[in-house]
Amino acid sequence: ARGAGAMGASCQIEGKSEKEVLQTLGASCASVSSCAAVSTAEKDSKGMLNQRLLAACRENDIAALQQAIEQGAFVETRRPFVMRPTPSTVPASLLDTGLRKKPHAPREGLTPLMYIAQNGSVAGTQLLLQARAQVMARDEDRLTPLHFAAASGVLEVCHILLGQGADKGAADEAGRRASDLVPEDCLRTRKERDRWEALLGPRATP
Repeated sequence: ARGAGAMGASCQIEGKSEKEVLQTLGASCASVSSCAAVSTAEKDSKGMLNQRLLAACRENDIAALQQAIEQGAFVETRRPFVMRPTPSTVPASLLDTGLRKKPHAPREGLTPLMYIAQNGSVAGTQLLLQARAQVMARDEDRLTPLHFAAASGVLEVCHILLGQGADKGAADEAGRRASDLVPEDCLRTRKERDRWEALLGPRATP
C-alpha cells in the first residue's frame, strides 16, 4: 500500500484524460518557447544598444554616447564594427606599415574609448572613463587608447587618460609609444614639442 501511494504521488498525470495531459504539456512548451523568445530579444536589444554606442563614438556624437551609457551599453564592446576605420578617419601615423589591422586577429576592432580618443573628444573621454572604460585596453596591434589620443593631437585627452592610469611607456606591436604617434603638425615649435614631451616623454623614433 505504501509503494502504491508513492507511485501515485510521483505521477500526477495518472487519472487525467488524454486531452488534459496534452493541454498541460502544451502549456509547458509554450512557456519555454516564450522564455526563449524573450531571451533572444533581450540579446538582440543589447547588441543594438552596443552598436549605437560604437556608432556614437565613431561619429563623435556625445549626446548619443551619453544616452547609450545611461541605457546600459557595454563600454568594452568591440562589435559589430570589427573592421579598421577607413583611412579617411584614421591618423596617417596609425596607417604606416606594420600598423594596419589584421583581419580575424584576437581583440579585433576598437573599443568605444579608442574611437573617442581617436576623435580627440574631451567630453566623450570623460564620459567613458566615468563609466569605467578600460584605459589600458589593447587592439590587435596592441595600440591603447593613449596611442589613439596622441595620434589625434589633442593634448588634453592624453592628459585625462594618463590621470586615469594610462601607461605612456606602453608600446604597440611595432614598438611605438604614444609619443611616437603625435602628429608633426603638433610639434612645429619648440614650445609645442616641450609640452608634448613633458606629458608623454621623448619620441623613440625620429
